[in-house]
Amino acid sequence: MDNDDRFNQVNTLIRKEGITIKGYCVNDKRMICFSDNNRIIYYNIDTQESIIHTPPPLMKSAPIISIDCYEDLILTISSDFTVLVIEIETYRVFYRQVISGTTKGYFLSARIFTLYSNDKTMRVIEYPDTSILGFGQRGHVDVLSNSCLTHVTAKTKEVGQFMLATSKSVFLWLCDLNDEKMNRNESKYQSCIPPFTCPPTEYYLYKKIQSISSTPILQIEKKETLPHLCILHNNTISLYEERFDEGKFSIEIIKENKVKSPISIIWCDTIILTQYNNQIKVNQGNREKEIINNTPIEEIQNNDKMIVILTMNRFKSIDIPTEEEMIDEIENEEEQIKICIERKGTMKRKGKEIISKMAKEGKDCWEYAKELECVDTLIESTPDEQKEIIMNKIKTEINEKGKLK
Repeated sequence: MDNDDRFNQVNTLIRKEGITIKGYCVNDKRMICFSDNNRIIYYNIDTQESIIHTPPPLMKSAPIISIDCYEDLILTISSDFTVLVIEIETYRVFYRQVISGTTKGYFLSARIFTLYSNDKTMRVIEYPDTSILGFGQRGHVDVLSNSCLTHVTAKTKEVGQFMLATSKSVFLWLCDLNDEKMNRNESKYQSCIPPFTCPPTEYYLYKKIQSISSTPILQIEKKETLPHLCILHNNTISLYEERFDEGKFSIEIIKENKVKSPISIIWCDTIILTQYNNQIKVNQGNREKEIINNTPIEEIQNNDKMIVILTMNRFKSIDIPTEEEMIDEIENEEEQIKICIERKGTMKRKGKEIISKMAKEGKDCWEYAKELECVDTLIESTPDEQKEIIMNKIKTEINEKGKLK
């Protein structure tokens, strides 16, 4: 759903102040933007209130080229490669270093962030506890790769996670957030098969997810525990699920969808969105449904409820459609039920509704009911004159296979 009103206040402020937006980041509570002269706009999504200012640490800084946020902290990178972590309200500086070639930075937690440099170096930086930090402390730096093509992080609770791509492989890295050594034998992550690999530093584990032949686009679901992982490579979106089963951690591929060369992907609450030049589409199996068109897209960000687009120096937002809304827009009931079967866990209730409707209309949906494990719904909804047919199918199934789900 298009929701331009949500950003009316901040768009008015941008126009009134003559600000040119150069970048922004979004979380569940706020959006933080930066301009060409290092002015920062703090926008509260719930109250729709904006504050515009230039934090003192940025007043004489080179132009900002990248920003990320975590709770009340912002991570900025300037064109002279100065890396800053600043508290939004107090302007307190928690980290300041010049790291040559740095172009992107992402928080893993309030004290740990990743940095990517144009020489393909990938670093993870942890700075001391903020209650004891003195100005300008260097913190602890781990260089984890000298051949990183791209990476993406997840702000999770239990363990810091990020995907990292080299020229041949995509890896999932786990980063300790609580000063506990992850390579100890009793680690629940070490128990997975095949096991994670322990690099020279004992606070990380990594595991190869996929082989690649060109630079992929990576995305991790914005979810605090066990996020889904998304890899776009050679026009195929591969979706992976993290699982804990009987105390063992594993990563399983759950589906692959074909797409047409999108610029970026967004994975949010079981929905995959694909971005093209002036379009955003919802991915439905191997089909794509357009939800935005003819819109010059300068940048796109999202939280778990909406996508926020920067277009012609103004913001617009779109509520991310639910799976049920997407299914309701499909006219063919068999296509609807196929999507429910594919997503089973999250869409079983919707699938049962469709089975019930089809059965009442006298349509054959026996195979679909078996797939969704809702034969009882089929029996209840089938007209009396057709119930005997269903019961005979059940008897045949039991005789052949010994049981019926």
